[in-house]
Amino acid sequence: MSSKRLIILGAGGHGKCVAEAAIAMGTWDQVDFLDDCWPKIPPLLNGNLLGRTDHLGQIAQQQDQVIVAIGNNTLRQQLQNKLIKEGYSIATVIHPSAVVSSTATIEVGTVVLALAMVGPHAYIGQGCIVNVHTTIDHDVEISDFAHLGIGVRLCAGTKIGESAWLQAGCITTYQSQVARDHIVSVGTIVTTV
Repeated sequence: MSSKRLIILGAGGHGKCVAEAAIAMGTWDQVDFLDDCWPKIPPLLNGNLLGRTDHLGQIAQQQDQVIVAIGNNTLRQQLQNKLIKEGYSIATVIHPSAVVSSTATIEVGTVVLALAMVGPHAYIGQGCIVNVHTTIDHDVEISDFAHLGIGVRLCAGTKIGESAWLQAGCITTYQSQVARDHIVSVGTIVTTV
């Protein structure tokens, strides 16, 4: 195990899920949070709440890694891009119960949560959220900062645009496409939007 600490920006529901996955990975000795609602947030089970996101420069050490755990795609992209520009080491978190093909590509800042499946030659861009029980079939392309809700099913060859949000239970047909910034409602069967 390394001596690194993971600092999670965002201590809401998604932040808690990211922390649980990160702890299960065993990659970091310590997991801490920063959230702009500090100090009004109740105590967290899996980590310390150290301050607001703008406290990062005062808290982070050189060996620390950071990940943005905020469901809002636009805000997550803004914060991650700022962190990269400022030279922070961005983490990628993949829950150990997720099944990820050795030929899949997952970019920095992405979170793959428990029991997700990522198939052969799938590509997941940076800063994406792949929620619990999500299935990504072979040759799927997911652009940066997209958000896949709980139980989303992406059939082979699907292409998801940047910052698109497929809410819980969506299913795509083969070779379908979802446009950039598009929001797909819960349980929708997607052809091309």
